[in-house]
Amino acid sequence: MSVPAASPSSTRKRVLLVEPVFFIHTGIHIKAAIGSAGYENAEFTLLIGVYSPETRASALAFEALYPNLTVRLVEEKPEDRGPMTLHWRANVNTLRRVEELLRETQVDLLVYLHADFVFLLFALPWSRRRLPGHFRTRVSGIAFRNNGWCRVAPTLRKRLRGALERAIFRRAIASRFFRRITFLDPLSGAAAAKRFGPVCAPAIEPIDIEPVAPATARQALGIAEGAYVGLIFGGLSRRKGVAEILSIFETADLDTARITLVIAGPVHADIREELMALIERVKKRYTVCFHDGFVPDEAMPLYLSSADCALCTYRNFDGSSGVLLQTASLGIPAMVCEGGVMADAVRRFGFGEVVRLQDPAGYIAAFRRLMNLTPPEQREIAARARAYAATMDASRYLSQFETPFTQPASGKANPDAFPSLTC
Repeated sequence: MSVPAASPSSTRKRVLLVEPVFFIHTGIHIKAAIGSAGYENAEFTLLIGVYSPETRASALAFEALYPNLTVRLVEEKPEDRGPMTLHWRANVNTLRRVEELLRETQVDLLVYLHADFVFLLFALPWSRRRLPGHFRTRVSGIAFRNNGWCRVAPTLRKRLRGALERAIFRRAIASRFFRRITFLDPLSGAAAAKRFGPVCAPAIEPIDIEPVAPATARQALGIAEGAYVGLIFGGLSRRKGVAEILSIFETADLDTARITLVIAGPVHADIREELMALIERVKKRYTVCFHDGFVPDEAMPLYLSSADCALCTYRNFDGSSGVLLQTASLGIPAMVCEGGVMADAVRRFGFGEVVRLQDPAGYIAAFRRLMNLTPPEQREIAARARAYAATMDASRYLSQFETPFTQPASGKANPDAFPSLTC
């Protein structure tokens, strides 16, 4: 079926934004895209996967916020077998819906806001035949994970996984589907760009948090004056390491009267029973402020601004974190786990601690160091956190996807592109 050509009389750009699974930070990316310089008069369509009444309502609310945005939903059922199954199913279903849209209309820019899961789908040998609209339009997107382009740990399993991910990514790029892929890990973006040229680059992640005075935020949440607040924010899943974090705090030798744990976000079904029991036990030692469910956009600044430390110690995760970036923009230090994009950022800019969930004593020692910072040290680490956040500029958000398609390099990989990089 032929694709209708854009009307010659129309100069408005048409942008198709694709988000296979609704995330808690999706709204920040949508706002940055619509507010990007040069796209003030563009027509936007958002194709988004939703899997609950809450995510459905939140996605439809975008259409009311932005007059130039049309929202189309891909309805998914919650998956008892875990979030990974939901992600794969959602990506496959979304690819099909995008193909349908591309048969109906022509777009100037096709952007996958989270592109990591589509690399394997585009690397398959029959993808070009099954996805002609994607191939014709060319795809742009953000890689939240490093996809093997930066060493994350010395273990054999991690090395094998990294080699497999690089092979999949190379095959996906060689398929010529992509206009631009940007990496939230700048070292990985530089390594991929060295191998493939301008089709790969470091990414721009948007920041959209209006600062609230910490005292005001804490008063709104009922947090006592003088408390030291550790924040666990976002989807509360096994991948986020929430159970391990609470188990560590449950038995830790700390000044528990001084500490408040703020925990906010939707609880995944497979961890709910365990997490609720843990929270009840932790409440016997600490003050806990717990919000069960999606945090409304207008309330996010309150939760983030209330923190003294962001606990972004995710389990077996080498990707980026919107929570890390948003709290860093407020000058809040962070704790992250060894390996991956977040550990690299914290080390390079020096605004927190890199720890291991398997080392409870080391975890608590790092938390205690942050808790006991002097006022001059607090100001210095806050400045470093803001310096990290300042590397992003939301007004240029869509510009990161605009580079014209370039034929990727062929032949053997450049031996200098990977081995010299270490996170």
